[in-house]
Amino acid sequence: MSSTSPAQTQPIYDVILLGSGICGLSAAEYLSRHSIPTLLIEQFPFFHSQGSSHGDSRIFRLAYPEGFYVDLTKASSIEWENLEKRASLPSGSLLQRSGCLQFGGVTSPQWQSVKKVVKDCGVPHEILTPEEANKRFQQFRFPAKDSLEGEEIEIVFEPSSGTLMADKILSTLATLARKNGAELVDNHPVVRIVVVQGTNPQIVEVVCIDRQTNQERKFLGRKSGFMLWILVKRNPRKFDLSLKFTFQIGFNFKNTS
Repeated sequence: MSSTSPAQTQPIYDVILLGSGICGLSAAEYLSRHSIPTLLIEQFPFFHSQGSSHGDSRIFRLAYPEGFYVDLTKASSIEWENLEKRASLPSGSLLQRSGCLQFGGVTSPQWQSVKKVVKDCGVPHEILTPEEANKRFQQFRFPAKDSLEGEEIEIVFEPSSGTLMADKILSTLATLARKNGAELVDNHPVVRIVVVQGTNPQIVEVVCIDRQTNQERKFLGRKSGFMLWILVKRNPRKFDLSLKFTFQIGFNFKNTS
């Protein structure tokens, strides 16, 4: 339950989240699960297609050229399974493990990094020749050499990779967050955020437009109630917030039949 201001009955939230994509809903589910009064505001209808979290599925894989991503993915694998358990869903409902194939030129530095990282990070995988992969996965045809560079290729198969059911994950997070006591409001674009004068500790006023009535609607939150502050407060350890620019390998299959 959120607290109320002395002068009125309007609730004051410890944390106000803007946006109901995967990050916003994950944060709402986490915070509400830890009994932190939380409000999530979305400018469009819930589960809309105007962001980057919508759709049936997302690829889940562990073969990256950077160990940092592999460590994050391995940790998230456990959390996806925990989410299924919290929602009382059958195993594989949100993360369906079908395996994943990636291939590259044998002498490519980036490909060598992928193979080294999966080995060093203990990712279950197999290195296959094109002949072995064609025999085992007959729905694909891997050439012996890259048609552009003429370089020999090889394939990495990861049995632990698969597909995340994106839309189902969003609805699951929303259901759990509401069940835990979080308030979720959609169709409320934010027009301004101001500090309420004369409040100590300071209160922030988030002003939105209710699309149904076209009227302003105001929500109150604690100025210190940023999600990062809450996490650091409850987990007193150092956080490296520096940004690192990276790149991602992408492979497409061409139908040769």
